[in-house]
Amino acid sequence: MGNVFNPGDARYRRIVILTSIYASSVVAAHTIMIDFGKQEHIFSGIQRYINKKIDNYYGITEEDLLKLPSPADSLTPKEIKPSIFPTITIKTIEKPK
Repeated sequence: MGNVFNPGDARYRRIVILTSIYASSVVAAHTIMIDFGKQEHIFSGIQRYINKKIDNYYGITEEDLLKLPSPADSLTPKEIKPSIFPTITIKTIEKPK
């Protein structure tokens, strides 16, 4: 038969080739679309193009994006006491007023 990287049977060879192509495609797509932060990098142009195409496909406009609240700016800590554990105080996050 052969080893995993050089299977003798055509049926297994096809499975190994298709699995390799699939895994390589997933790794490449993840590498391109990973969040590198706010700085400009080699994949910035491709990310902007792909994100614009996805937004156009779903009908999202710039106005829709501007209406979304910023999660980091709109959350502050709040203390609550759950009824199940009345002696424990849990810190959670809520929107400022």
